[in-house]
Amino acid sequence: MSIEAMNYAYQQTVGSISKKAVLVTLANMADHNGECFPSIQYIADRTEMTTRSAKRCLADLAADGHLTITERMGKTGQRSNLYVIDCSGVTIKQGVTLTTDKRTQCPGGGDIDDKKVDTVSPITISNNQYNNHSNKTDSKESAISEVRQSKFDEWWEAYDKKVSRKKAESAWKNLKWSKIGKEPDDLIADTKLRLEGDNSWPKYQPNPLTYLNGERWNDVIKTNGVANNQSSDADYYLRGAK
Repeated sequence: MSIEAMNYAYQQTVGSISKKAVLVTLANMADHNGECFPSIQYIADRTEMTTRSAKRCLADLAADGHLTITERMGKTGQRSNLYVIDCSGVTIKQGVTLTTDKRTQCPGGGDIDDKKVDTVSPITISNNQYNNHSNKTDSKESAISEVRQSKFDEWWEAYDKKVSRKKAESAWKNLKWSKIGKEPDDLIADTKLRLEGDNSWPKYQPNPLTYLNGERWNDVIKTNGVANNQSSDADYYLRGAK
């Protein structure tokens, strides 16, 4: 992991949580040159989004100048792309000095090239930043929050009535998941189930913001005027029924 790349990623405003999650994932894998080469599938798995969404996020990040993407070719054909994060302008505060002289590998993704990394010039960061990186509890909570937010794109794609995306995304971000006793996959499954089985939705489907703020996943699903138990049906859908 490159401290400079991580600092760069956290300091950027990229426009969406999904793109932020992809940028942070790449930064977490980058060497001291800001380089890494994971596969698209690996990035998608780490951020819990579809490969299509991951590709879109990567293209947007590259278009906005946050990274460069270079195709790599091997003896057997195309390999995973090389991603480079330009963090030369990142601001790092004075504090603790860190040095490293290790072999860098790209974990988990496509092709892994072992290469010797020269001793990195001393990097200084604030004591508070260092402690935050070392705090596993905070990191875990942050990761869970990022994953939940990254699921918004998948839910939005499933929701048939697409109005006020920005407000809906803000409402999604502010959902108290532990309080409502749901996870993003529950809402995605409920939405798909209602689109397929709730007779009232084609005509009376609520706006996305209304669905979230009104906790409409708790509404009874009506099929031919008969109320069904949406909880058990949604659980069935989550298990893979189509």
